[in-house]
Amino acid sequence: MADQNHIRDPVGLTFAMLLFLCFSSIAAAQIGPIDTQGYLEYRYRNFNSDSETATASHNVALQGAFATYFWRPWIANVDGTVTLHEITNDNRNNDGENSTITGRVRLGLLSKSRFPFSAFYESRDNRLQSDTLSVDGTSQTFGFLQNLTSERIGRYTLEYRNTRVGETFEDDGRVPRNFVNGSWYLRAQKTLGSNELTLNSQLTEIDRSILAQKTDLLRHTLRHRYRGGPRFSLENTVFISDEQLDFSDTSQQRKFRQLSTISTWRPESNNKLLVTGRGLLQDIGSMSVNSEQQTKSASLAVTASYRVTDQFLLTGSLGGMLMDAQNDELQTTVYERMRAGYQSGGIPWHRNVYRWGAFFGVGNRTGDQMATTDSQVQDADSSLFHSLSRPFTLDGGGQFEVRVTQRLSTNHDSIGRERNSMQHNLAGTYNSHSENTSRYIRLSATDRRNHGDERQEFQLANLQLSISRRADRYRSLSGNITVQYTRSGSGDLSIVTTDSDRFSYSANVTYRHANLFGKSNLNLTSELRMRSLEYQTRDTLDPNFDVSEERLSSLWRNQLDYRIGALVIRFDGDIREVDGDLSTLVSLYVRRHFGTI
Repeated sequence: MADQNHIRDPVGLTFAMLLFLCFSSIAAAQIGPIDTQGYLEYRYRNFNSDSETATASHNVALQGAFATYFWRPWIANVDGTVTLHEITNDNRNNDGENSTITGRVRLGLLSKSRFPFSAFYESRDNRLQSDTLSVDGTSQTFGFLQNLTSERIGRYTLEYRNTRVGETFEDDGRVPRNFVNGSWYLRAQKTLGSNELTLNSQLTEIDRSILAQKTDLLRHTLRHRYRGGPRFSLENTVFISDEQLDFSDTSQQRKFRQLSTISTWRPESNNKLLVTGRGLLQDIGSMSVNSEQQTKSASLAVTASYRVTDQFLLTGSLGGMLMDAQNDELQTTVYERMRAGYQSGGIPWHRNVYRWGAFFGVGNRTGDQMATTDSQVQDADSSLFHSLSRPFTLDGGGQFEVRVTQRLSTNHDSIGRERNSMQHNLAGTYNSHSENTSRYIRLSATDRRNHGDERQEFQLANLQLSISRRADRYRSLSGNITVQYTRSGSGDLSIVTTDSDRFSYSANVTYRHANLFGKSNLNLTSELRMRSLEYQTRDTLDPNFDVSEERLSSLWRNQLDYRIGALVIRFDGDIREVDGDLSTLVSLYVRRHFGTI
């Protein structure tokens, strides 16, 4: 009995605070108008399936809320809510009930000033009882929030939040579980000329009764932004995290420190040259009773791009990385790279439009693990593509376009690695828009073949179709279909010996009818979905290896919702089939709002 009283005390305390604030003789003389709101809600859910146990649930909820102020709205304001939930589950194997009561109250002071303050208290009492388990749970959360805004010192926010959770099991032989979480949050922001400083800090202590675990967490994030006009910008971020885990017989400490920076520079107003710099420093460590690990790394990269013309672009990059892992040698990597690219605009040719482009790059990398003894690798890559498209204007305002694209890519390096790729694309697109109807159809095919060290093949065919039609201002019908076939394999049996085929389709049709039967705010939505997937894998070396799988799912969902004044009613009915397993879901939702807010 003492435990039960202890569980319900926080809710009683919430009500006591509300009564004191609203009905004390001193405050009542200066209290403002009390605005109230709330709702009464009922939910019903029934689920039936060929393979799962049928379930039904009833959920009744009642919520009341109020808001008022004392003396003046900007001096002190109070608001609070109380919510009751009662859930009943009917299951052939395990019936159960779940009762929950939640209370919340918040007090705000000087909300229009430069230093507003608010404090809050929340309480939750929950009881779960079924044929196999009975649990009493309670949680309380309290804290405050203090803000300060000043043109001289900036904007600051200090927040404290404490949460206590407890669970008690009856007739189960389990140990009661308790959880305490206390957190401090500090957020600060200050602007100094073109510099903006932002600080976010968190200090958290977590104490769990299970395994006698305790966690101490400290995090800081400091961000600095500098805007030197339209030509130069700089952003630095420092992140620090320390975490201490204490168990009954051991402990562990984890540390993470990081400094990242990024800057951009445009020395000319015409934006032809752009220089970008990135830097990263990391220090990661963990320590326990029996082991200690630490890794340090640093990286720096500078990239410059110069647009000679609207079609021609030059890019150069230089970077390096250092990594020092415990009980390992220092790893160093340095790279340099130059790249040039050209992409033409549309070139009219008869009634067609031709485009082409080319990219070429060279690079050097020191520290490649697959390199020779001098640890240097030089590589060159190039890419050439061109496309031909032709648009057609059809009767009725429709547009149709056919596009053919070919791309050739190659990459070679000084240690003999070679990667070549050729890809072809063919696509036809049709779209049309009228006053009440829009259509979109796209059929595309892709063939990609890789040669060299990676001999792979990939083919894809894809069809997309969508249509939407509005019969009048209340009725509309929309649908879309996607059909896709893919095939992948390898021409080199020493690398990959399996080929796979994949065929899938999906269809979706949605019908919406507002003001059904001429009733205002009576709306119907009906949706039909179908999904199919066929997958097959073969081994070219083993004719007996053939794995195939087929999946099929469909869903017919209907929703009817009606609203009149403060009353909301919604009915949902679903029929679903997944791989031959048929299931139905019926749900009813009714809510009645009341109050002045």
